[in-house]
Amino acid sequence: MDALPALLALGAVQLAAVMSPGPTFFLISQTAARHGRGAGMSAVFGASAAALLWAGAAMLGLELLFEKARWLQQAMQLFGGLYLVWIGIRLWRKKGLDEDVAVDTKHSGFWQGFTTSVGNPKVILFFGSILSAVFDPALPGWVKLAAMGVIATNELLWYSTVATLFSTETVRRNYRRAGRKLDRIFGTLLIGFGTRLAWGSRN
Repeated sequence: MDALPALLALGAVQLAAVMSPGPTFFLISQTAARHGRGAGMSAVFGASAAALLWAGAAMLGLELLFEKARWLQQAMQLFGGLYLVWIGIRLWRKKGLDEDVAVDTKHSGFWQGFTTSVGNPKVILFFGSILSAVFDPALPGWVKLAAMGVIATNELLWYSTVATLFSTETVRRNYRRAGRKLDRIFGTLLIGFGTRLAWGSRN
């Protein structure tokens, strides 16, 4: 397979996966709606950094390590799931919009976005599978660097769009009106994702 078709195939498959609603989407949208575009974009950069970390690990063949050391993947998956449950519980216990238990600084926004994404080790298996499916080992090394660029572009474009849309004044005004209910909806979704991830670590 030539380099350009391989990169286009990678971009299409990975973009479809990124656009599928998941814990990262809900975290970024809630962060942007509650704390504004700056905090939302900080979470975007954190999540994108985690995606690049897993993609780079997949290119180095580290998904094979997870296949041989199953306990390592299970431990990371359990940690990631429990972390999402913890965030969800904090959102549920929040008493009002004046209580900042979610992301409220750029530093914590980056960390929370990064941890939410890196806590799912199945991502490396996803990248490993699509890379092995669309990339010929004979392709030159620069193609792998280009692939990292494609992945970063997809992550940043999609999630920055989400952060921008949810940080608009209209969305934030509506969020303030029904903040507690929305926080509990977001919290429930994160608890659900986290429970599913943690429970899956048993298999």
